[in-house]
Amino acid sequence: MDKKNILALSIIAIAVLLIAVISSSFAYFSVVGSNTSATTNINLVTPNVGTVGTTGGVTLSLNLTAANMSYSNKGKTYYAQTASTALSESPVNHTIASIAVSGGASGLTYSCQGKITISLPTDSNTIKSKLTSGSLFAKLTKGAGMEFTDSGTEIDLSTAKDKNIEKTFTYTLNGTTTSTSITGDVYFKNTETSQNTLSNSSINVKIDVVTTSCTVK
Repeated sequence: MDKKNILALSIIAIAVLLIAVISSSFAYFSVVGSNTSATTNINLVTPNVGTVGTTGGVTLSLNLTAANMSYSNKGKTYYAQTASTALSESPVNHTIASIAVSGGASGLTYSCQGKITISLPTDSNTIKSKLTSGSLFAKLTKGAGMEFTDSGTEIDLSTAKDKNIEKTFTYTLNGTTTSTSITGDVYFKNTETSQNTLSNSSINVKIDVVTTSCTVK
C-alpha cells in the first residue's frame, strides 16, 4: 500500500472518531439538560390552630324578704339576679359563659371538654343550714354544638349544703368565628317547709365554667 492510501485511510479514521465523540457528547448533555427541566417544588403550610377562650362565670343573688316568704305567696318561684337587691318572678336566662375560637384557620374542628362548678359561697353558710330539699334549684341550658348532663333539667342545689356540684360537658366548634354559650337561671321555690326560716335572707350562688382540654382536627 502506498503512502497516499495510508494517509487517506488515516484521515478517514480520524474523521469517524471525531464524529463518534461529538455525537456521544451531544447525547450526554442532551439527557442531563432534559432532566433538570423536571424539577417540582412542594410548599407545606401549617395552619394556626388558634385558641379556645371561655369567658364568664357569674354570682346570682336572691334577696328573700318577709313578704316574699309569706304564706300568701306560698308556691311562688323567685329567680336570682346579678344584683343582690334584685328579684324576679320570671325566668331571666342569664348568660353563664361564652366560648369562642380566635386566631384559628377555617376548616378546622375544635373538640373540647369543660367543667361547670355550682357552689354556695362561704357568705351563705348560715343559709345552707336552713335550706330544705326541693327549695333551691339551678337550670342550665346547653348552647349549639354542646352536650352535658342535666342540660335543661332542674339541679337541686338544696343538697349542696356543704359541697359543690360539678357537671362535665363537651362541645365542638368549627372554623374561626363560631361560638357557643351556656345560659340558665337559679331560682327558689317558696314551699310550706321553707317559708319561715328564710325570711329576710340573701342566697348567693356562684357558677364557674372552665374549658379543661381541646383537640384540633
